[in-house]
Amino acid sequence: MDNRWPLLSICISTYNREKYLKSLLDSIVSQKGFSDDVEICVYNDPWNDNTQQMIENYMKCYKNIRYHKNETRIGMIPSILNVAQMGQWKYIRLFSDDDIMTNNSLEVMLNIIKNEQPWLLLNKFFGFKNDEEIINKLHGSDWKIKSFIWIENLFDHFSGLKYSIDWYMMHCSLFCFKKDLFKNNLDFLLNKHGNSYMEILKKDFFAHIRIIYLPFGNTEKITLIEKDLVLLRADNISWNFVFKTCSDYRNLTKDLNNQYKINKKAYMKMKILYYYSVFTYFIIVHLQKILPKKIYHSSINIWRKIIKFIKIW
Repeated sequence: MDNRWPLLSICISTYNREKYLKSLLDSIVSQKGFSDDVEICVYNDPWNDNTQQMIENYMKCYKNIRYHKNETRIGMIPSILNVAQMGQWKYIRLFSDDDIMTNNSLEVMLNIIKNEQPWLLLNKFFGFKNDEEIINKLHGSDWKIKSFIWIENLFDHFSGLKYSIDWYMMHCSLFCFKKDLFKNNLDFLLNKHGNSYMEILKKDFFAHIRIIYLPFGNTEKITLIEKDLVLLRADNISWNFVFKTCSDYRNLTKDLNNQYKINKKAYMKMKILYYYSVFTYFIIVHLQKILPKKIYHSSINIWRKIIKFIKIW
């Protein structure tokens, strides 16, 4: 293998997000760690915007960007699964097309990959509602790492968190993993359930998390970075937030509990996160359409105070 080729593939599936995608790409290519050790893979589910032209402009400046555009739309989950397999190199870093990478986070991640060589690397995120909030949050905060050998220990760690476990459970932009083990896990699931299981995965909002967590059968290291490496955009959640997201998460937590016999406290956190998601869905999809803005925002603020009080968020 040519040593100039990348250690890390940052894999982005995109659909109708030209403006947001540009912000993400700028946040990556401006990183000190963006070098020949890193490639960017963009998988475009087609839309009548200028995403392709924009990517081609980036490719003229950066040789380590690869691009694929589908002929017809296949949907969000199949696109995530496909872009995860599009990356060529040792580690795959999933990233949602509307999130942003915090400053120096790429260098942090590369250093940990080189020194720790975990099978799975997880990080925290910080939510923001609009671009005006970005500037003060790009730099993140001080950080530390924690490592586990058995995945059961990871779930034990969840039970002691003073914040929501969705940092490590739900969002596409939180996962970095060894490509070979991801492929092995996917093959394991297909062998166990049959090749038709791929069609089920393509409809599961948490398919990539199932592939990462459920077939775990080795003793390789999992490393948590206690740092906000991602700015998670929260101002467009209603674009793709449907109730099936909640039910898919509920099914995932049940399957995880059956697989690992998760301790009661961690499992309760997962269940509360499910009810939080259901309630959030109800607010976003229904209340914002029927309530006056002041009452709607008051409802949101009350809900945030409640979840802060019970230390779930």
